[in-house]
Amino acid sequence: MKPQFDFYQKYLDLLKTYYPSASSLFYEAPSCQRKRKSSHNWQSSDGHAGKHRLPISSMRILLPKKAIQQMKDLVRVLYQLSNLKEYRELIQKSDRKLNAFNNVLNQDSSSLLMAYDFHWSEEKLHLIEVNTNASGYLISELVDQVHGKQSAAIFYLKNAFEAEWRKWQKTSASPQHLCLVDREVKKQKMFLEFLMFKDLLSAWNWSCQIKDIKELQLNTNGQLVDLHFEKVDMIYNRLTDFYFNHTPVMKQAFLSQTCHISPGPLSYYLLADKSRLCIWRAESFLNQLSIKQEDKNILQQLLPSCGFVHSADSEKLWANRKEFFFKPLQGYGGKAVYRGRSITRSKFKELIQTASMYQKYIPPGVWTDSNGTKWKYDIRAYVYQDQLQHLTARVYQGQVTGFDREGSGFASILVQ
Repeated sequence: MKPQFDFYQKYLDLLKTYYPSASSLFYEAPSCQRKRKSSHNWQSSDGHAGKHRLPISSMRILLPKKAIQQMKDLVRVLYQLSNLKEYRELIQKSDRKLNAFNNVLNQDSSSLLMAYDFHWSEEKLHLIEVNTNASGYLISELVDQVHGKQSAAIFYLKNAFEAEWRKWQKTSASPQHLCLVDREVKKQKMFLEFLMFKDLLSAWNWSCQIKDIKELQLNTNGQLVDLHFEKVDMIYNRLTDFYFNHTPVMKQAFLSQTCHISPGPLSYYLLADKSRLCIWRAESFLNQLSIKQEDKNILQQLLPSCGFVHSADSEKLWANRKEFFFKPLQGYGGKAVYRGRSITRSKFKELIQTASMYQKYIPPGVWTDSNGTKWKYDIRAYVYQDQLQHLTARVYQGQVTGFDREGSGFASILVQ
């Protein structure tokens, strides 16, 4: 096996070839430092010097074909479900978050770069959550390239961007002004990937800029424009304000349909809002939908047991707390998530009063590296509509995928 630093150096070489703007974050470390595996000196675009670790791992995780097929089956069923009229009507009866968006409730729910996160544990697959603005696609695709793995991930991604734009403009011409948008972009852990997307979209001859949400505004015609009053045609959205409750400019642009925003609130509402996990496998819910029994079976087999904390028997839930973990319904990135075995009674009482859910604890997969060190991992399946575009493993230690430890990060998946 090659030394670890060879893997990271090859990654940087490929980064420089395909994503020159992103590679500018890094400069060559002295040879005496390279043996520190993944530590590389870097110079940020604002001139701040420091240490940065690439969020990648040289490990390759083995998965059986049946696990991949189960992922595809679940993605297909949930996408079909999201487009059923009766499904939309059912969730709207109990969840009014999209009341302000009534004019878009019947639109196509496709979104760029959705992801389904899974645990493969004890030879069983379980969905953990759905994300509408998942990170890591380009970072992990380049990891596959380092290993010489052939994939169509970039081809699929280009098709998805083109499909989203055609759906909006009914034209094959690329948008005149596309923006990648987030809050405090340069402070984001995945700022590297913003630069990668900018380079990739530019290579497709798509006019693309990275923007902080504060750099966007509405003109007198209600159109979304940048600070130079240039109209924005399309946004690849990485904001975690999923319903635009705190970004009124985005909300108005979405409501007026003067700019195409993907992913948007509708896809989040239909598939990624954690409230959906609490109902998808319930017999009482499924019996109201015109879906096949085999598809119901897929949902019940691959989805974890979940529920709303506020509507559960609190004493019973407390007694069985070690079987679950608890998280906010509008949370993201592992924030404010509690394992039942360590939650305090006072925190539990707090959760009863807030919009929270409990979810059956499914242990992550465990991978042993060449040094005998054990790592946790989950699987991220990136999708567009019902098509699985790309797979990666997120290897980590500790409780969340922070990728702070040497050796952690996005890793390749090998199918057995």
